[in-house]
Amino acid sequence: MKTTIQKAFKFRLYPTAEQKRQLASHFGQARFVYNYFLRQRIDYYLAHKGEEKQGLNYHDTATMLTALKKQPEFEWLNESNAQVLQQSLRHLDIAYTNFFHGGDFPRFHKKRNRQSITIPQHFTVDEQSGIIKIPKVGPIKCVFHRTLAGALRHLTISM
Repeated sequence: MKTTIQKAFKFRLYPTAEQKRQLASHFGQARFVYNYFLRQRIDYYLAHKGEEKQGLNYHDTATMLTALKKQPEFEWLNESNAQVLQQSLRHLDIAYTNFFHGGDFPRFHKKRNRQSITIPQHFTVDEQSGIIKIPKVGPIKCVFHRTLAGALRHLTISM
């Protein structure tokens, strides 16, 4: 059996004022999606307690997200990368899985706490020029203080 070694690299980004606004929008939309669907999962469980299907899973919430983004009052969710919002749903699903294996119940995310988004694909990292390109944000200046090793699987941006 072959084991893979996973490494995390942490670098500082230097976004422009417009990119800061776009990233803040991404943070807020990911937090909204997480909290909205946490509430949906709680309400669904309370309404269907005792039935065969008592809760929602990732696939259910992802389908609901697609329908939600088509509603006129929620079309602002289209401003951010769709994979960021879907990854927020995956984080919610992982939180529920951890809860059923003995962890704490998932909590609602707050604006004042640590904010982060995960971008699973369609990003590029150019060490030579010191640029990270993110969908719907653009190229962001970055300082790489060491070389990256291996294939990049996802990109997490924290505030």
